[in-house]
Amino acid sequence: MTKTYTSRTSLVFDTATSICEMKNMRERAQFEAFNPHGLLAQKKRNDDIIGKLVDDKIVPVGWELAYGFASGDDKQLLVLACKQRVSGRDLRVAQSMMQQHLQLQEKKIAEVTEV
Repeated sequence: MTKTYTSRTSLVFDTATSICEMKNMRERAQFEAFNPHGLLAQKKRNDDIIGKLVDDKIVPVGWELAYGFASGDDKQLLVLACKQRVSGRDLRVAQSMMQQHLQLQEKKIAEVTEV
């Protein structure tokens, strides 16, 4: 049985696959923070990979602090997603910071997992 979504909230949180489907800055912040295709979902996937690398003793535990879940770069997007009004500038800064962190994570993961 397929789900039928009628509200914007369901679209923003579940079904949207691109930020281009969002109508305003608040929806864009919520998309990045809570949607499975948003930046925080991508960060969680990278954090899980880093956690597995640490558990398998491929990289030192400090990686979780430097590149993983404890880095703290996700907090600004979460704060913006909970606001009633979101400034475009604040959202762009938070997105840029998160994208830079994701690029660093992916670069470090690629260095370690190369065959």
